[in-house]
Amino acid sequence: MKASLNVQKLAIVSAFLLASTSSFAAPVAGGASKGFVVADKPSTMMAIGEAGISMPGTDPYTANPADQSGVVSFKSGPIWQTNQVLGNADGHGYIEMPAGTKISETWRHTISSGTGAGTQIYAYRQMNNPLTGYPHFGGEVVAKVSGQEVYFGEWAPRVASPSQGSSTDLNMNSADRTVFYTGENPTTAMPALVNAEYNVVAVRKYNPGTQGGVFSGVLTANYGGGSGTLAGSVGGVNFNGTSIASNGQFAQDFSDSSKIRGQFYGSQAEALAGIYYNPANGAKDMAFGGAR
Repeated sequence: MKASLNVQKLAIVSAFLLASTSSFAAPVAGGASKGFVVADKPSTMMAIGEAGISMPGTDPYTANPADQSGVVSFKSGPIWQTNQVLGNADGHGYIEMPAGTKISETWRHTISSGTGAGTQIYAYRQMNNPLTGYPHFGGEVVAKVSGQEVYFGEWAPRVASPSQGSSTDLNMNSADRTVFYTGENPTTAMPALVNAEYNVVAVRKYNPGTQGGVFSGVLTANYGGGSGTLAGSVGGVNFNGTSIASNGQFAQDFSDSSKIRGQFYGSQAEALAGIYYNPANGAKDMAFGGAR
């Protein structure tokens, strides 16, 4: 029997978390490839002022800001729920509505060795409508950089008639699939970096059953005198020449309209996260993150 969590407790837990959250919330920065996800604002649901995202709050879904849900904290929201279901272990289970209706199938996988070891990848498959006021999270993948409140992932609308049994179909072939990144304490003044290596993991059309769609690589950052660059390759994307700005943001525009956008995090740029995407054709869009 798979593990499950009944979400009748969520309203009580959410109220507790909101009441106990410090008023000194950390700054949050991030971005997304499409307007279906908002990733550059602090959370307003499940906890206040933490890294998270908003998603469509209506079905049928739209990218209209007026139709967006609140920003749900990853740490205090879906990640907490999955860890409750699975007992803080890797595996697979269900999050249930009152009366036993399943709202989500969920998975957790931890990269145990090699580049990006310790990165945790959480996945969610929406099976039924959420509680009033909560997002229509569809197929959602959230990866957490080890030891950091820095996240990256992808969202897709749920399939029209989701299976009520077990399925790994997160609908990641949807044309509306959106990649995103977000994190707390973005770097606002870049420190000097000399061949600083970041062990990076990326996700692209993640399959929670096989862990397919996960890539890794090393990005090397050099920064000094008000400018800098990233170099390296992850998931077939060449980062060489990606420019680093003094405020910790990095970017590159390619001749085929694809783009790299991202952010360093921590006062000493201890971590980074970002997205590679093409507004004209998102088939190869990916999100990535890592730490030194």
